[in-house]
Amino acid sequence: MLACKAEEDRFKKIFSFDMSSNKALLREKLRDYQQIGIKYAGTTDPAERRTLRMLKQERRHIEKLAYPNRFVRLFRKVLINPIRRFILKRENSKLEQRNQQLVYNQLDRMGMSEHLNKVTQKMRNGEREFTVPVSYYINEDKRVDNNLAFEQNSLGEYNMVANQVRLNNEASPELNKQQTFKLGEGMNIDAAQSYNLLEGRAVQKNGKWITLDLNDKDTEGNYRVKEFPPSYGYEVQQVLGDLPISEMKSARERDKLVQDLKDGKRREVTIGNRKCFVEANPQFRTVNLYDEKSQRLSKSEVLGKRTLEQQRAQKVSAPKVNKRNVVRVA
Repeated sequence: MLACKAEEDRFKKIFSFDMSSNKALLREKLRDYQQIGIKYAGTTDPAERRTLRMLKQERRHIEKLAYPNRFVRLFRKVLINPIRRFILKRENSKLEQRNQQLVYNQLDRMGMSEHLNKVTQKMRNGEREFTVPVSYYINEDKRVDNNLAFEQNSLGEYNMVANQVRLNNEASPELNKQQTFKLGEGMNIDAAQSYNLLEGRAVQKNGKWITLDLNDKDTEGNYRVKEFPPSYGYEVQQVLGDLPISEMKSARERDKLVQDLKDGKRREVTIGNRKCFVEANPQFRTVNLYDEKSQRLSKSEVLGKRTLEQQRAQKVSAPKVNKRNVVRVA
């Protein structure tokens, strides 16, 4: 309705004749009002239902001005309007199906397609902006709260525009963290990746590595993002290849391990006879190693002093590759 009013105001500035008596404009408003009535017919919002009742009265008033002849109005009521309502309902149904598929695709990329019904119900209510809360536990102490934000554009289509993620540590509330990840900026972060970033790990998106600076926030209360582009020279597969990791011997297991680290996961691996955990560290062009209690391990602790010295000797004899130190902080 606001769009109709804005268009009418624009015409008033352009044309000199009275807009309120222009039959072409009145008939156009009738079609717009009918479409609005059909679109929001199923709304449960009390304010919107009151608006629809007033809209119906206004539509009758405009119809008398646009079609002064009673017989024409009767003909429209009996024949034209039912046909038009059928066409509009069919068009709205197609739009809803397309939009539902679009939203499903967005949720699927987020790893949250099972929550489509919640989003669809909000869409059918006709809310222009809404959020859908989704929470899950990582373990008995850690809970992740997602607030999926949706907006309706001028064409009536809904899009997910942001995900506000809160990592709650119920055992130590002072360790709680929160970040809003905006979508549609060429670097869409899914639900699992957002959790991994809030845990302080790195994620690779569109070829560049990103991390959150958990010691620095911007004016909106979000952690600043550190970016490490390809020119920074970090190749996680190459770093893993420098370690005697059993999972690197099989191409299938190697690819799975590399992809998991790019998604920000901390993965269990076997080095020699020892089980430990590994995660990517692009800033220092290495990987972090941990024991089963999440205590940081040095390479010498995992490999043994002799093996580490052999690796260092191999690196010294290898030709040096120039790497540009390019780090972007957003």
